[in-house]
Amino acid sequence: MAWALAEFRRRADRDGAALVVLAAHGFGGAGARHSDILASMTGPLGIPVISLQDWIASRGGRIEDARWPHDHHWSPQGHQWAAEALLDWLGRHPDVCEDTA
Repeated sequence: MAWALAEFRRRADRDGAALVVLAAHGFGGAGARHSDILASMTGPLGIPVISLQDWIASRGGRIEDARWPHDHHWSPQGHQWAAEALLDWLGRHPDVCEDTA
């Protein structure tokens, strides 16, 4: 995964694009460990990470409600929260949406 993130970073830099990771860790109970692993790969590359789990919790929700009960695919609520988390992040980082051309 580290190689893939580095490649995404290289291509985003080449194309003048912004890059952000929306992480949905927390499904399955290993969220903290997954967060640390992801941070060890994204941090050196300067890729910001949006934690869907943290975003949902900050609004009083439960990460379990973001997925279907019997698998880890996002439910309609999970998709809604993901879109809201990304929109919130973009609102706080308007510089990534500026046209530099």
